[in-house]
Amino acid sequence: MKKCISLILIVVFISAFLCGCGGFSSKEVEAVILSKTELALTIGETGELEVSFEPKKAQEDVSWSSENENIATVEDGKVTAVSIGTTDIIAETASGKSAKCTVTVSNVKVTGITLSSTDIQIDVGETTQITATVTPEDAPVGNLEWESSDTSVATVNTQGYITGVADGQAQITCSDAGVEAVCHVTVGEGATTAPTTAPTVPETTAPPATEPATTAPVVTDPPVVDTDTDTNSGTAGDSYDSGDFVFPESSTSYLTDSRISDRIASATLYSPTGDYAQDAINEIYARNGYEFQNKYVRSHYEGMSWYTPGGFGGFNSLNAYEKYNLKLLSEYI
Repeated sequence: MKKCISLILIVVFISAFLCGCGGFSSKEVEAVILSKTELALTIGETGELEVSFEPKKAQEDVSWSSENENIATVEDGKVTAVSIGTTDIIAETASGKSAKCTVTVSNVKVTGITLSSTDIQIDVGETTQITATVTPEDAPVGNLEWESSDTSVATVNTQGYITGVADGQAQITCSDAGVEAVCHVTVGEGATTAPTTAPTVPETTAPPATEPATTAPVVTDPPVVDTDTDTNSGTAGDSYDSGDFVFPESSTSYLTDSRISDRIASATLYSPTGDYAQDAINEIYARNGYEFQNKYVRSHYEGMSWYTPGGFGGFNSLNAYEKYNLKLLSEYI
């Protein structure tokens, strides 16, 4: 009899414990949040949508649907553009909570991005906005990505609002499928001091002001220059962006290892030297009017609208950004 009573008490205790602690219950989903509320795609292109919940620990199964599958389809958050038009992609839980992303499908791709500012200074805690204009004008803008090179100095949201976090310098990049534009941001007193990663570069450590390019790709004729667009193409559809520079910011800000490695890894453009790091070094000299002796390099820059040969004053005529970037870029050759 005592054993029976003990067993009953144990069962009652366990049941009460589970009920009191909510052992098998989970937090109810109050809201569904998608990683994007707007998405711009070209026909045949795909995009990813990620879902999260409020509160964050809540979990529920999600079903995906498209209001018009003739324009775009969706499967587990992967959106595929089918034809020109606009439709909504909807993520919905079993309890009826939902969120939507408006998808715009066109047959026009972004080929250029221009920012309203390329060099700004703000105080710690201050917020300002820069806007992006795309080329061509009828290209969709719903797929622009914004990123800060150093979020401990400045942050940026999906609308281009930049907030100063701490004294220093950072690069804000706006991009779409490999096309990008950069704004240099100085926060607080950062304008008068270089970041800790950018020490003063002694003249002896910089690349010599002689012909930077010593080799050329194996070709029988100089590369063809497209004088209509001032760009040279290696792969159809590819071109130097932001004024035909590999690194448009190399004369106004300090490059970083991650910026250089990412750009070199993603580049698929014509290279007059066969090396994008060497091209980036050459363009610093070219920007200052250096007259190249290598015929391939000379032909390349003579096709650029911004190149004015002559008047190069030697290494000491370069600014601090250029001297530092020359040294850093030389490590990638």
